[in-house]
Amino acid sequence: TLTFDSWHQDRGGNDTFNLRDKKMVRVSIDGGTSWTTLVNCDGNTTIPFCIPSPSFQNRSVTGWDAITIDIPDDLVGETGILELSYDTVDAGQGWERGWYIDNMNINRCDIYATF
Repeated sequence: TLTFDSWHQDRGGNDTFNLRDKKMVRVSIDGGTSWTTLVNCDGNTTIPFCIPSPSFQNRSVTGWDAITIDIPDDLVGETGILELSYDTVDAGQGWERGWYIDNMNINRCDIYATF
């Protein structure tokens, strides 16, 4: 299980019509030759960082979302590269502040690796 705290003030990433704020979480176990997508925000309305923030409103700096992403069984026990990507595409006329990550952990047999 991958867990982290997420804070964003942007269009979220699920606006496939405008293709703004592209966000993905991927993993590679072959040095980056191929990737398994864990989260793609295109069209995703279930994960908090994929949901747009209200335009022109300041989000509380203490309003972090606790995120939990399951790791597929075929990747469990493997050593790999974890990638969180974010492309804002545009600045949202100045109101967007971006996507921030904190307290990232990967649970491995009751041992936590902290980034």
